[in-house]
Amino acid sequence: MEHKEIIKQIQKTAKILHREMMCTAKSGMISIRDKGKIFFTMPHAFFPGLKETDIHFATEIEKPQNLSSEEFPPDLAIHLSLYQKHPELGAILHAFPQSAGSLAIAGLDIQTHYQTDSLEMLGNVIPILQYAAEKTPRRLRILTEAFTKDHAQAVLMQNDGCWTCGQNLEEALARMELVETSAKMNLVLAAFEPESLASLSPVSSVTAKRKKSSTECSCSDHSHLSGTSKTCSGKTSRKKNQAK
Repeated sequence: MEHKEIIKQIQKTAKILHREMMCTAKSGMISIRDKGKIFFTMPHAFFPGLKETDIHFATEIEKPQNLSSEEFPPDLAIHLSLYQKHPELGAILHAFPQSAGSLAIAGLDIQTHYQTDSLEMLGNVIPILQYAAEKTPRRLRILTEAFTKDHAQAVLMQNDGCWTCGQNLEEALARMELVETSAKMNLVLAAFEPESLASLSPVSSVTAKRKKSSTECSCSDHSHLSGTSKTCSGKTSRKKNQAK
């Protein structure tokens, strides 16, 4: 891939993340691996108007020579470590999807089985890691282990957003969007079963329950389904019909 094309891809992704409110104007990090080079965004770069000068590159084994150690992105070591351990990776994103981040702070798992894309691209569970400060060995260790040992494609860290990876930047971005979509679905569905997000049933089970309820009910107006009747039930209606 040409250098200019990589820059354009990163700039486009930064605008999408900001437009979809998955990062503030100056938060998050994007990286791409191409032909042994790691292209990455600088800390506090203005994502809506990302400039070419906000994007630097390093090799897989050497840090950028044109930056002082103080200028290194705090999480550059994590990106380099993941690329070294996973030859198939072509891109890594660190962003801050609001709904997913809120559930992570609350320590609530995000169920992914409500839509096929989420289940296929994110797996059954999105790991939620306890917060670890930037530039600490613990942060590097737990993030690297989550992607390596748990074979995760997306990882949430309490109070510090979401990490996704992919064979290319489009795939990493698609995973980030699915994390937020899944989180929103969890929040909406939780309104029907507020006692616990984890207790929500997969769509197939919910559908089966609804079908069962509709076949058992034989009342004329189904008023009990809307909550307007306290005495009507499928069993009672069936007995009444049998008596008739």
